[in-house]
Amino acid sequence: SDSERSDFSGYTLINGDMAEASEKGRDIYDVIVVGGGVVGSSTAYKAVQKSLRCLLIEQFSACHSRGSSLGKSRVIRHAYGSQMQYANMMPQAYNEWKQLEIKSGRTLLKKVGGLHTSTDKDSLLANQRCLEELGVEHEVMTNSDIKQRFPELSFTDDVMGVYEPSTSILNADLCVRALQDSFSAEGGKVLDMQKVTSLDRIPNGMQVVTDSGIFNCQKLILTPGPWINELLKHLGSTRLDIVVQPIEVLFYPALASKAPPRNIVSTDHHYLIPPYEYGGMTKVSFIPESKQRFAQTTDNRLSLNPNLRDNSSEMKSWREHITAEREKIAQFITKTLPGVSPQPSIVEKCMYSMTRDGGFVLDNHPEYPEVVVGAGFSGHGFKMAPVVGEILVDLALGCKPKYDISDMKFSRMIA
Repeated sequence: SDSERSDFSGYTLINGDMAEASEKGRDIYDVIVVGGGVVGSSTAYKAVQKSLRCLLIEQFSACHSRGSSLGKSRVIRHAYGSQMQYANMMPQAYNEWKQLEIKSGRTLLKKVGGLHTSTDKDSLLANQRCLEELGVEHEVMTNSDIKQRFPELSFTDDVMGVYEPSTSILNADLCVRALQDSFSAEGGKVLDMQKVTSLDRIPNGMQVVTDSGIFNCQKLILTPGPWINELLKHLGSTRLDIVVQPIEVLFYPALASKAPPRNIVSTDHHYLIPPYEYGGMTKVSFIPESKQRFAQTTDNRLSLNPNLRDNSSEMKSWREHITAEREKIAQFITKTLPGVSPQPSIVEKCMYSMTRDGGFVLDNHPEYPEVVVGAGFSGHGFKMAPVVGEILVDLALGCKPKYDISDMKFSRMIA
């Protein structure tokens, strides 16, 4: 029976108190995950793969466009410079996406190759060493190599590069759908269109109250993206120093009779994805490190209320920043992409939620050890969601993750 079922980590799941709650008609779970973006969906899927009874709660519809997991394109690569704590996760992340692709019957990855360019030799050397340590195929490219191989790009003579053939595009929408479908197929339950109204500690677990009911669990995992502090308020006064930023996702058309980029390209400040989700249009944006610096210069008062993303007065203080970003991207395109128009044809909205140092938060809540928090993923978290999901479930079960997450503590980002 459920009241007797044990997990590999050594403690009994669905214990007597929970069984009693079940008899009173309340839904009970080993794990409840709140937040159904890519990280929450990955976490829920990992939970059912470990034979845990799991409920995934999402305040909007499944695979919605209100958060940070929307769209059809995300970059997946191994190179992470000197940040080996993230790079070490990438081989498993690649493998798990490929396994999900096979299981779901959907095409989730498109291999296009990726070129990282810089005038900073130390930056390039860090990526080269990272790829060498991981044993990933790559090629160090001189300026003349780049000009010969990538005639559609126009760089100054001091730019060099590292090319990683395995760099790919993840179809973001399909990835989230595949995760949720696989989660449901293995017995998981998705409860969408349900806003969490309270979180409370109960004997041997947590109680989650939504618009539609009361749900009990032994372990609670929070992965709500920009709404993390809105949920944390139910657990006391502790907040994370997370800045929520409105982001424009910009797509630029090719110029007549000229070739758009064929590969994913990153510089010290920008990245681009070749035509994929909209025919002939190149996606161009800032790289996460630039967003990190932007976050560090942003006053806390300007952190966007995610519930008011489309509110004109809420957006007023951000309009100048967004306009400046678009102008800088136009300058980059004019100088670097001769086959691409500097005027976007499609503009979509997104939200970034980032810590001040740009790193993840993967940790138990300091006052509620039965609650695990995953936050700060915007900019570089999508690609490693399957690994992050495994880590969050391990933390919920009291197991030591197999990756070094010592610099991803909750305590370093308490507001």
